Amino acid sequence: MMDRLDVELNDTAWRFWFGYIRRIGTAMALCHWVVARNPYPAAQAEAFIGKPTRIIPNYLSREQI
Repeated sequence: MMDRLDVELNDTAWRFWFGYIRRIGTAMALCHWVVARNPYPAAQAEAFIGKPTRIIPNYLSREQI
């Protein structure tokens, strides 16, 4: 993914990336459950932290349309 963000792939960039992902995982582990937008990330989150997930799909209301 980082190669698509126009980021120079060096040791500093990778340390930042993995640190960022680790912080997200740590925050998720502190939650009672996780909200995801579709079944795939919900399953990944549930497998990662072993806690239930809720799916709230993306949609536009009539007002937004």
